[in-house]
Amino acid sequence: IILIYIISILWNTLPAMAGESDDWIYSVRHGDTLWGLCKKFTNKNNCWLQLGPYNKVKYPKSLKPGTRIHFPLAWLTQPKIKQAAIPTAKIIFVRGDVTRIDKNNSSHTVKLGDRLEAGDKLISSNNSTATLEFLDLSRAILEEASGLIFVNSTQQQSDAALKTNLQLLNGSSSVKVPKQMPRSRFRVSTPSAIAAVRGTQFRLTSVEDNNTVTLGEVYEGTIDVSESSSSQTTNSATPINQGFGVKVEKGKPISTQQLLPATQFFRTPEKQILPVQLHWQKLSEAIAYRIDILR
Repeated sequence: IILIYIISILWNTLPAMAGESDDWIYSVRHGDTLWGLCKKFTNKNNCWLQLGPYNKVKYPKSLKPGTRIHFPLAWLTQPKIKQAAIPTAKIIFVRGDVTRIDKNNSSHTVKLGDRLEAGDKLISSNNSTATLEFLDLSRAILEEASGLIFVNSTQQQSDAALKTNLQLLNGSSSVKVPKQMPRSRFRVSTPSAIAAVRGTQFRLTSVEDNNTVTLGEVYEGTIDVSESSSSQTTNSATPINQGFGVKVEKGKPISTQQLLPATQFFRTPEKQILPVQLHWQKLSEAIAYRIDILR
C-alpha cells in the first residue's frame, strides 16, 4: 500500500512527462526492468520510482521488448550512455571452428558470450556454425563454410528503431527478425544482392563464380530484394513473400519460384536409444533433405 501511495504521489508531481525533446530514448530488450535500467544509465536516487510514472509504465509489470523508455538528460551518467550508444552483436551459440577477425586484422577463436563490434568479420569452417543475437533480439546464424561482416547496428533517438547491417561474403546465413514495435530494420547484403526486412525469417546463400549469384528463401514475412549494384532503394525493390525463393544474378532480372511445402514428420516415440530414427513424408520434387537439431 505504501509503495502504491508513493508511486501515486510521484505520478501527480513530476514536472514533465516523457516525450519532451530533451529526453534520451532507450528501446527495451528482453529481461530489462526499470530498476536495472536506472542502475545502468543513471546516477539519480530512487530513479526507478520515478521512471515508471514518467513513462506511464506501471511497476512491477515486466517491460515488453521494443517499448520506448524516455530518460531526462539530467538523470544520465554520460560515460555509460556513450557505451550504450554503440550496439554490439553477442555470440549466443557456437560449434566447431569459428574465427573472428577484428578491425585491426587480428584473429580470435570465437567463444560463447563473445561480442562483435562494427567491422568485425566472422568465418566458419566446415561443420562449424555460430549464432549472433542483436539488441532487438534479432538473430543471424552463420552456417558452415561461410563468412560475414557485422557492418554496424545503430539506434536512432527519433524512432528508437534498431538498424542492423550485415554483409554476407560467401556461404549461407539464416536470419530471424522479430515482429515488434518499433519495427527493426535489418539489411543483409551479398556481392550480388541486398535484402531488407522488418520482421521476418529468411535465408540467403551467396554462390557461383566469385559469389555473383544470390539465392534466398523466405519462411515468414516478406523481404525486399534488389541488386547490390543497383541504384534502386528498398522501396522500389522486388518484394519476396513467404513461401517463395529468389535468385539474383548480376546483369539478369530477379527471378522467383515457389518453395516446396514443408515436409511432415511421422509420429515417433518420445524416447529413443541412440541412434535416433526419424521418419518423414517424401516430397516427389525434393532431391535432398536437411535437418537441423538444436538444444
